[in-house]
Amino acid sequence: MEPFGFTLSRPASPLPTEDEFCPRGGRASFAAWNCFGTLSLEEAYQLLLGDPVTIEEQFAHMGPVAFDYYFPVIDRYIRGVDPRDPEDSREARSLGYTVAVQLVDTIDPRLNAEISDLVSHVLTHLSDYAPHKTAQRKVAGAWKRVEKKLRRY
Repeated sequence: MEPFGFTLSRPASPLPTEDEFCPRGGRASFAAWNCFGTLSLEEAYQLLLGDPVTIEEQFAHMGPVAFDYYFPVIDRYIRGVDPRDPEDSREARSLGYTVAVQLVDTIDPRLNAEISDLVSHVLTHLSDYAPHKTAQRKVAGAWKRVEKKLRRY
């Protein structure tokens, strides 16, 4: 990953509460809370960088308020891929599906625009995420699913 700053901003406080991580309860939401609860955006980004395969799944289980707050972490991570890293195609694909999972309810227009912009970025930079056409199609498929779900709002 090439380091760069956040392009999207959120206030430093208040951080999402446990109730905002777990509005409907459930073990997976509480696991997301235990993973990210009380972390700043920078701390959450560093956590994702340290173990993206394990951490990326936690975004799928956050409540909508927590997901909105931590979306800049996904955005920064996706925009900072290293085209030479073969793992980035898997992570880019997985994060696309994770974002799609979150798009079940109406979302804030600001978040919709931010996600739309990231979808556009990924789909126009597929070679940054995977050197081979097969892997590029897999990454594109995940983000096209996000694009399709966004059109409903």
